[in-house]
Amino acid sequence: MSTALATLFGAYGQQFQAISAQVAAFHNEFTQRLAAAANAFVNAEATNTSALVQEATAGLFKPTSPPVLPPMFNQNTAIIMGGTGSPIPTPSYVNAITTLFIDPVVSNPVVKALVTPEELYPITGVKSLPFQTSVQLGLQILDGAIWEQINAGNHVTVFGYSQSAVIASLEMQHLISLGPNAPSPSQLNFILIGNEMNPNGAILARIPGLNVTTLGLPFYGATPDNPYPTTTYTLEYDGFADFPRYPLNVLSDINAVLHH
Repeated sequence: MSTALATLFGAYGQQFQAISAQVAAFHNEFTQRLAAAANAFVNAEATNTSALVQEATAGLFKPTSPPVLPPMFNQNTAIIMGGTGSPIPTPSYVNAITTLFIDPVVSNPVVKALVTPEELYPITGVKSLPFQTSVQLGLQILDGAIWEQINAGNHVTVFGYSQSAVIASLEMQHLISLGPNAPSPSQLNFILIGNEMNPNGAILARIPGLNVTTLGLPFYGATPDNPYPTTTYTLEYDGFADFPRYPLNVLSDINAVLHH
């Protein structure tokens, strides 16, 4: 009897070890796939920036002469923010954005890189802030930076990409709510690329009011109509800024997915 029991439990032990090994292998593979997905997302953000920069060189900005600084302003200040996964704008990023998007429309800008959280749990890490929290903190930072320049008598150009374009869009809503206390349209303008609140197709504008609470991901709706000069650039089939209008269109879905 003891020999039979020993044999039985030995067999169960071997099966348990085999199952444990399979579970461990699945966990490792899942972790690797999740990490790969996160890297792919962040890399796609960088790729989208590069692609937008290349498209910008195709004659989008070719004014005959740069605008003249109005005498009521001390200087033109350009505030440049990074995108999701890039909280600190790098010098190369700032230089590229300044050359391709700021210089052609702003005379002699004083460029300031603005650090914002730019986090998106769990894509940018399991300890990252939820999207909504990251955006709210970024909104506070941007609002303070804008008013610092306005109060100093400067004209302000805000540049936002991806998540920071969402931040800029929500700042527009905030400024509109201030009524007569808001800066005048002559004091402020916005330039946005890869805007997830793009009125014509962005994913956060497709289903306004939806809130994925488990990810802290509210669908804010579209960038509002506002009195401030606003320019938006979007790559065709961008999975976030040019989301398919008809999700049942499989080819459109594939284009959006492959873009990222």
